[in-house]
Amino acid sequence: MGLEERTVGLTSYIMPLPSSTKSTMMIIALGFLFGILLAMIGGKASTVGLLESGGQGLFLLSLPAFLSAVSAFAVRRELKWGRMLFLAFIGASVYAVFYLLAVAMGGLHPESTNLVFVGYGLSFIVWYSIAKIVFRLKYSALLFALLQLTYNAIFFLASEAILLESDVFGSVVKFYLVSGVFLISLYAIFWLINAPLKRNFGISGIEALSLFIAQWLRQSSEIEEMFDSVGQEIETTMGLIAFRGKKRGAVFIVPNVHYGPIGNLGGSEFPKMLAERAEENYKTTAFVFHGTATHDFNPVSNAEIEGVWNVCNEALRKLSYERVRGDFAVGSAGNARAYCLKFGKSAFIGLTRAPRTTEDIDFSLGLAIGERARSLGVGLPIVCDAHNAEKGEITRVDSGDPIGFEYMDAMQEAVKKAKEKKPVQMGTAVERLQNFEEAGIGENGVRCAAFSFGKKKYVLMLFDGNGMLPPYRKELIGLIERETGFRAEVYTTDTHSINLVRGVLNPVGVSRGEEIKQKTLKCVKSAIKRIEPVEVGSAIERFRIKVIGPRQASEFIGTVNSIVAVAKIAVPLVLIATVLLVLWAITKI
Repeated sequence: MGLEERTVGLTSYIMPLPSSTKSTMMIIALGFLFGILLAMIGGKASTVGLLESGGQGLFLLSLPAFLSAVSAFAVRRELKWGRMLFLAFIGASVYAVFYLLAVAMGGLHPESTNLVFVGYGLSFIVWYSIAKIVFRLKYSALLFALLQLTYNAIFFLASEAILLESDVFGSVVKFYLVSGVFLISLYAIFWLINAPLKRNFGISGIEALSLFIAQWLRQSSEIEEMFDSVGQEIETTMGLIAFRGKKRGAVFIVPNVHYGPIGNLGGSEFPKMLAERAEENYKTTAFVFHGTATHDFNPVSNAEIEGVWNVCNEALRKLSYERVRGDFAVGSAGNARAYCLKFGKSAFIGLTRAPRTTEDIDFSLGLAIGERARSLGVGLPIVCDAHNAEKGEITRVDSGDPIGFEYMDAMQEAVKKAKEKKPVQMGTAVERLQNFEEAGIGENGVRCAAFSFGKKKYVLMLFDGNGMLPPYRKELIGLIERETGFRAEVYTTDTHSINLVRGVLNPVGVSRGEEIKQKTLKCVKSAIKRIEPVEVGSAIERFRIKVIGPRQASEFIGTVNSIVAVAKIAVPLVLIATVLLVLWAITKI
């Protein structure tokens, strides 16, 4: 888990870019400040006015930066204007630093002015690497990098702010020669990053990084081809409990797959996709829960939904409904709790450790808990991970974990307590919560199911989200129980579709909390008003699906961490060696 936390931590480097207006102002401010600092370092601050100094900086730095961005955007209109401006700002910042160093150190040693070539070389590879990796420009990346280098060289030579020993032609040769050396250095770094993944998985690390960023920026699903090439077929299970009343129906769907890895990749959107298909074909309200599955069971592509739906559809088509009696009970052991909804010989069992972290449960452990339930007389035990307490830790409950035995003991207590046989009544409601992705809620919104077993009342709230903050969960449950008198619990789907918005951990409750509470309360009250007697049908089916797989997932995480550990040392050393080589070579030309 430490390896996984460090790997996930890499996504913290991905952050929103400034708007095009802010980037424009940043380039202008950088150029103006650069001009003033250039005059101060060069000893001209007393003879040259502030505006004139700033103007020279705008000419030297800002104008070529804008031209580079405009040229790239004009050639490739699909590139976002704001992103090109920010790239121009980063490139200008890099060579501004070396430009000022060259001027500052030029008085100490004449050959120190060659540092300006180092700055232009670094700016060149910044443009090239970002255009290639982030913008996925295979051939035009070099063109754009050379174009910005040309603009910088023209304005540099026209300004004569630094007097070089070589003539104009010699200076131009140095610009392009240094950039070529840095390009070779960059490809050495690429090789260093690619080699471990090529050896272990037969894929390019740089290509994988590029495809990942393409998903993050443009919701591209091209990386699924790479997932497919390293994936493996597994066999897993799906549990279904369907309810049919005179006015409405509902179905609980619990496929033991993981709804990841991110955005619209793999199974991230499965809760929405499965719910849509069930509702369109059966005119019912669909609740798609998080089964007992970890990231090992991430589908390789969203095309795998067809196989999952086919199994679900076939099971729903064959279901036989009957009027059964049931019960609701809660069991606890240690820090674990189990909520058991019993319907005749079948049961829906939700597991949680809230307010402690409640994360993924291994598939084999889920099977073991289900088999223990069978030994207690439950013919069709459908085990669900509530996934309802997110504290910023990346954890999972594997076989042999003491938490797993707590879950098993809690389930056993809940099943044994669920003895009363009362008529089953149920009501459902849905609150779509459109445009709540920033608040951690996906397109399926919140779905509420209210149950009545005689005097026992229970309502569950299923959020299409990636966990919930424990204090917020407590507040929400308290509000629902006070307002309705029903025992309540929160579930989330653990969808990773919302993880493009802000990092990887996006629990419900971070923002718009009061608004979500009120909409959820409205949804719960609607479900309670619709309570009616229902018939129940249930099934557990096995199916096969291609997933990233346990071996590949752990090996991939280990490989990525190894690459990062080596790169932290090797990349700076390669760049420092390149700078020294360039400075030595320039003095010999």
